[in-house]
Amino acid sequence: MLKAVTFDFWNTLVREREAESVEQVVIRRFQDLFRTWAQERTRAEIAAVTKACRDLVMAGQVNEGKEMPPEAQLKWIFQRLRIDTNPELEAAAHEAYTTASLEVLPLPGTGGAQVLPKLKEHLTLAVICNTGRT
Repeated sequence: MLKAVTFDFWNTLVREREAESVEQVVIRRFQDLFRTWAQERTRAEIAAVTKACRDLVMAGQVNEGKEMPPEAQLKWIFQRLRIDTNPELEAAAHEAYTTASLEVLPLPGTGGAQVLPKLKEHLTLAVICNTGRT
């Protein structure tokens, strides 16, 4: 007998307002942060590296079932962008990276508001979010 159902958060229960909207926030935040630390990088450089990181994370999840936590993602990004880090910069980057979706709140996915309350009456519900940074 079915006792519980797990839903994926992104692209199931919610979706981005516009394609790449969260990624654009990350890029802008990183540009500002790196400029503050006198390690300015172009928008194109940051965009290319963050996209490559996202692709790496997704490939690891899909092909190997492996997760890459935000700290590892940031380390990978810093290395590719040749950013000299320190604990304060790392903490600021972690905050900028993991809270970007709060700046452009997602929209509800189709049907969730109608289905979830009905399912909750009979099942335990759970949500997973495997982006590694939400």
